[in-house]
Amino acid sequence: MDLEEENRKKRKQADLTTKEWLDFFFFPSSSIFGSNFFPTDDIQDQQVDRFRRFGFDKKQKQARQARTYGLIFYILLLLILIRLIDIYLM
Repeated sequence: MDLEEENRKKRKQADLTTKEWLDFFFFPSSSIFGSNFFPTDDIQDQQVDRFRRFGFDKKQKQARQARTYGLIFYILLLLILIRLIDIYLM
């Protein structure tokens, strides 16, 4: 196995960087809602396409997980805010 193949194999098995993970977490896909609420959606879609094109399956899976966790985070945040407003108004 030459050096180029070894580097290619390492890149395929690499994890998302912290910055990439946080980008996917805090700016989940707007295509779920059918609007362009998150301006970074095009960049993230390009990243996911790049992961798919080059066979970075691990990064693709982690990006999907980060988006899911981000959506759950925002839903829970919304529910907490609604509950706090409800308590405050009573």
